Amino acid sequence: MKILSILVALFLLTASAHAASPLLVYSYGNQITSSTLAISSDGTVVHTERVHAHLEVVNENPLSGAELANLKSLVAKAAQAKVTKKSISASLGSRSGTISTYVNGVKKDLEGVVRVPTDLSKATRLTNSSSSIKAIKTLINRIVKVDLP
Repeated sequence: MKILSILVALFLLTASAHAASPLLVYSYGNQITSSTLAISSDGTVVHTERVHAHLEVVNENPLSGAELANLKSLVAKAAQAKVTKKSISASLGSRSGTISTYVNGVKKDLEGVVRVPTDLSKATRLTNSSSSIKAIKTLINRIVKVDLP
């Protein structure tokens, strides 16, 4: 999971090199494989895939104006929705990660699985009540290799 954290930090730094702020950040995977995706508020897309230690930066076209407007609307709805938390068990090799956005500069997890750092056999499942989360996941899963279920 440290690798995923480092990659997300890299994406945020890359996104901050642009004038735009992060709109959507996705990271999901395990010790073997992971996908990360950052979409900035200007539509810039930063995407990587990792298998073991091999990190591949995937070239992506920026979102079109219509795609970006749609995503901004979906993210705004998801950010306002209730996110429920449920404790779950986790095992070695199980996947974790989140779909996140930033509200007033503060990271907000919209959905995902977050490992408990002090006990890796436990995790918290985050479930978003907004109907827009399904469309967000469809967009993400169309781009990345390691899908969030």
